[in-house]
Amino acid sequence: MSFTYEAESAILSGPAIATNHGGFSGSGFADYLNPTEDYTEFAIEVDATGQYELSFRYALGADANRSLSLTVDAQAIGILDFEPTGAWENWDELAAQVQLTAGTHTVKLTAIGTSGPNLDALIVDALNIETGGGGSGDVGSGAGSGTDSLAPGNAGVGVNNAFLSFEQWVAFAAIRTGAVYQSNLTDFNTTIGGLRVAPLFDETAYLKANPDVAEAVQQGRLRYGFEHFVLYGMNEGRIPGAWFDQRYYLEQNPDVAAAVKNGTVRSAIAHFFEFGHLEQRNPNAVFDAEDYLLNNPDVKAAVDSGKLDSAFEHYAEFGIEEGRQSGLLFEESFYLQNNPDVAAAVTKGDIALGIHHFFTFGQSEGRDPSRNFDQSAYLERYGDVAAAVANGAFASGFEHYYMFGQAEGRLPI
Repeated sequence: MSFTYEAESAILSGPAIATNHGGFSGSGFADYLNPTEDYTEFAIEVDATGQYELSFRYALGADANRSLSLTVDAQAIGILDFEPTGAWENWDELAAQVQLTAGTHTVKLTAIGTSGPNLDALIVDALNIETGGGGSGDVGSGAGSGTDSLAPGNAGVGVNNAFLSFEQWVAFAAIRTGAVYQSNLTDFNTTIGGLRVAPLFDETAYLKANPDVAEAVQQGRLRYGFEHFVLYGMNEGRIPGAWFDQRYYLEQNPDVAAAVKNGTVRSAIAHFFEFGHLEQRNPNAVFDAEDYLLNNPDVKAAVDSGKLDSAFEHYAEFGIEEGRQSGLLFEESFYLQNNPDVAAAVTKGDIALGIHHFFTFGQSEGRDPSRNFDQSAYLERYGDVAAAVANGAFASGFEHYYMFGQAEGRLPI
């Protein structure tokens, strides 16, 4: 199935309907005039749930790329980078794939710093239509952006709410879409109180738990929830990931609770970043700093000698990846230990990291990313997902789980 929606018939806020360049379809095209907040919003309808391709026909006679923020049903899909077409009369297409349920949807392209290309039409093509299946229902729900995942819990990080760190999320997005980390607001390696934030930040959970931040990302005012947390969210008491249990932290540390109440400390999470981990306080009921040091004498020696500030600093930078306490959906050490061919390639320098191999090749080869996710078990348990992977709608069971399955409550192992 293929349907074309003309841009001049869409809702236009900022862009003007123009006809001054030839080659367009319909009665004209949308000419983005302003560098920010101009948008074109299409109302589309699909008859069946499944994977769809959204192709945007455009022309760009300028010399540099221009970007637009894509949202579907107010959910951020990503940033589309439109390349020059050589002349304003030359038309090309840029596509994105999304998961849609049967019914009506809104597709919105918003300017985020450049005036955008000339937009002619949206072509919607069905790639894989669901015919029913087991599991918990639809293979995916809503717009597939990789931004639907389990919201932060209150009992530490377990198998069912293991996550991709922001570093891993960026790698996942780069391999799927080609988009690399770009921010004029926040350095990727930002540290707070000696802790790097990126290994501890769950982008998908943060956006899901904070719809106002998600809206800011959708509108292009921010590129990432990560930016918001570093600039504002920590001081506002917003939680960066399931590893921090605010209720537990305040109950176990009444001095911190009192300081937050009287305004001496901005928030519980701010206290932990700036002071708590240095004082070997525990962020949740699962992680015990004293036990961590007791069970890892090399870490204790590093802390005692001043090479590390705290047990949690080691855990954040190395311990999770080393499997000392599990919390990530992808564990570098696990992957290399269980895939000696990949480990050899990393040693030779053919591949920088195991995670790059997994996202590019390993997941589609059925390799497991960590002890927290079993590809074979997931596909065996959920026949609808197995069918979708076989039909090419998803690269792997892991991709489905991260994009939809975790939010749907499906079991990872």
